[in-house]
Amino acid sequence: MDGITFTSAGLYYADSLRSLAHSMKSNDKECIHKAARIIAPLIPQGSCIVPVPGRKGYADHTLILANEIRKLTGIPVADILVGKSRMSQYEAKRNGNGLLEKDLGFYRIGAIPNGLEPIALDNVIGTGLSGKAAI
Repeated sequence: MDGITFTSAGLYYADSLRSLAHSMKSNDKECIHKAARIIAPLIPQGSCIVPVPGRKGYADHTLILANEIRKLTGIPVADILVGKSRMSQYEAKRNGNGLLEKDLGFYRIGAIPNGLEPIALDNVIGTGLSGKAAI
């Protein structure tokens, strides 16, 4: 998608990951740990996990997930993205208008550690909007 490679642990509906994704957003520790075990093998050594900010403008459940993956793999986490506080993509679509990249307002507040490849981590890939904005 637009020259960006997306990697997914499975399909939101087909692989029954929808309930896992929703449970992670409510900080269900068991679900976060399960998701981390699923995602960890997909993240290569030599990278740095950059959690994608949520609708509040900062990385919340994605940061918790990233830190759980760090515990399993030793891959560092860089919480270096923030954005605008906004409605969720789900709410925006339900209201008849999806969000645009400018609505997310992501910007970097820190540096990626030298020599590491950044990996943007989000809990769901729908349109790819958050991932593209993070990159």
